[in-house]
Amino acid sequence: MIVTELVQDQLLTMETVPDEKQSFRESYRIEPISDQSCRVHFSIQVDNVPKVAEFFMRQSMKKEQPQTAAGLKAVLKG
Repeated sequence: MIVTELVQDQLLTMETVPDEKQSFRESYRIEPISDQSCRVHFSIQVDNVPKVAEFFMRQSMKKEQPQTAAGLKAVLKG
């Protein structure tokens, strides 16, 4: 995946490289709440997924969300 949009301390968007058979786009928007905390809004877009696979992908993404959030937190802390 490559970074396609970056606004320091506000927004990170990554996408699969062009011409990839199955494309993904992940976006993380950071909303400061106080000096020591923030809220992260994220969206994931997946293209070219068979309709029957959508349910299983959604369940898998929900299951993986805590690990994804932990990884993002580690990156944000630097």
